[in-house]
Amino acid sequence: WCAMRRHLLFQAKQENDEKVKFEHIKYFSMFDKDPPQADVLILDEGHHSPTESATTVFQKVAPKIEIGLTGTPFRSDRMKLCYSCVIKDAGTRSLIDQGYLSQFHQYTFDKSWSPENVAQVYLNDVERWGSTVMYFLTKEECDNCAEILRSGGIACEVVWANSDQEAQITAFLDGKVQVLLNMLILTEGFNCETLRTVFVRPGSRAPTMQMAGRVLRIHPSKPYAQIV
Repeated sequence: WCAMRRHLLFQAKQENDEKVKFEHIKYFSMFDKDPPQADVLILDEGHHSPTESATTVFQKVAPKIEIGLTGTPFRSDRMKLCYSCVIKDAGTRSLIDQGYLSQFHQYTFDKSWSPENVAQVYLNDVERWGSTVMYFLTKEECDNCAEILRSGGIACEVVWANSDQEAQITAFLDGKVQVLLNMLILTEGFNCETLRTVFVRPGSRAPTMQMAGRVLRIHPSKPYAQIV
């Protein structure tokens, strides 16, 4: 099982240990210089399959079968995904209609996507937004927004490449942290069923779908998800 980020590998192992219980499985990063050989390679976030890192992994693992999983099976750079067939294709709307994903409410505000404005929208209605993930373009913006939120009494963490991502996510899942801020770290694959709201920064189609998709997991405590 191959993924780009540490928290995705941790998440996949946790899901397997609790639910599926495959025994002969190894988890490794797409950037691992010495990946294990295997009969089946599952690439999480399979839209990365055309990248140099993914093709290098494929060459070293030498699988009989490679399976790619992704919520956005396309690329904006004209590179084609490296798969011979589609096993199953289901869009977000159809998955909502079939009950696999949550219904959602969408909110907009007419000011710029600045740390100050985003923080103010959250602080104006903390009870409505609840557990939240916010997306920005730079770490500086994340840090600035986090500082404003903390001054308003909100426990929050900035998740970035050199932070302790597993500890931060665990604290969020345990309810000790109300808001996680990040650039693109939590865009792909981050799974938290109780997440109530995502603040989705302006962006192109694929990142927007990925950011919005984080909140669409179904949970009894959440009659609908919220996308700002």
